[in-house]
Amino acid sequence: MLITLLSKALTGCVALAVTAPTVPLSSSMLASGEAKFGLGFAYLDTTANFDRDGNKAKLAGNGSFTAIQGELFTEFGAAKDLTLMLGIPFTANSVTGPSTLATAGTTAATVSNSGSGIGDARAALRFEPVHAPVRAMFEVELQYPFYSRPLVDEWANLSSSTPMPLGTGVSEFTGFMRIEVPLSPDFWLGGGLGYTARTGGFSNLLPYEAYLKYEHFRGVYVQFGVRGYATVTDDQFSALPASALPKDRSSASIDGSAIYNAINPTAHKASATIGTYFGDNVFLNAGAEIPLGGKNIPEQPVFLAVLGFDLGGTKPDSGYTHSNRGFQPYYLTCKVVRVNNQLRQVLIDRGSADLIRVGELLDLFEPDHQDGSFGETVARGRVLEVGPTKSKLQVLEYFKEINLQEGFVVRRPVR
Repeated sequence: MLITLLSKALTGCVALAVTAPTVPLSSSMLASGEAKFGLGFAYLDTTANFDRDGNKAKLAGNGSFTAIQGELFTEFGAAKDLTLMLGIPFTANSVTGPSTLATAGTTAATVSNSGSGIGDARAALRFEPVHAPVRAMFEVELQYPFYSRPLVDEWANLSSSTPMPLGTGVSEFTGFMRIEVPLSPDFWLGGGLGYTARTGGFSNLLPYEAYLKYEHFRGVYVQFGVRGYATVTDDQFSALPASALPKDRSSASIDGSAIYNAINPTAHKASATIGTYFGDNVFLNAGAEIPLGGKNIPEQPVFLAVLGFDLGGTKPDSGYTHSNRGFQPYYLTCKVVRVNNQLRQVLIDRGSADLIRVGELLDLFEPDHQDGSFGETVARGRVLEVGPTKSKLQVLEYFKEINLQEGFVVRRPVR
């Protein structure tokens, strides 16, 4: 699977599946009831791998491998701090290389082979129990192939008349923990570590990432870093010499790409992503992953893009009318912790760690009722200053004559 889109917040996703390159995107939680959907793209074209010793090596027979993938993805804020994700990919692979039909003492003919279909689908969830000042996120993902891996005898007969394999054909289960530390309201330093268990006798993996990102709510998103994975358990065939490997795991096969047959792979990659919103609800990302080194992985970079739609959220510099106060959906509940009624200013207990941004509009309510229903909407304010865990609001208008008090509730409207 080339891309795994675990979408969130600003632009889309952070990948857990580690045998395939993915766009590193914003990993903040969705609000309860918020939804995103979109389409991710990935493109790889290579004529070489990093071999089992970490050296660059041409594909068998000076062949080439090309993979193009599109994934339909969706995410949903199922509850406070919990986001559910689902992705269905369509994969198209093609290879030019030596046929596996050659017998001992004969020369394998050069053939072209291609295949397409639904690839490795995924279901995942993200839990974010800690928001401020440091973010802590836990993610789990199941990746399941919607295609069959050719049997060893079938692999030995791969030729231009047989379908191209779409992937490893094994299931993967990944757990991942990510920590992000705010350097300023818009800059974050992050890192993560996880574990991927794979079926079919393939080695288990230890994925990692470290990055610096700029993330402005409903604005520009930029991230640079490194990511990769290391093998932590041996493949069932790791002790065999290359000459003794079965056809479906040999780099001399027509696939020869290290996408299907990699034994004990290791990858270290530089990653870069830039994205932005267009209007309130449309976002676009572009990125690349460039291999710095590794074993049994493709040697060329992967180029990626994401086009998505956000059903819910607030653009910080957008206004909304007095007439709909209190009658539209809200999320991100916070509390007033300090009041200056003379200056018409309040301090709230949420900040940049919760994606509060200067300029956005928030509504102020009297305390909620005992039955859980909202108190009366009393005022509207604009964010003046943002710290890691607290923000200052300037009250723009009052909806009733009242002195604001500590303990009043502040909510962000969903547009």
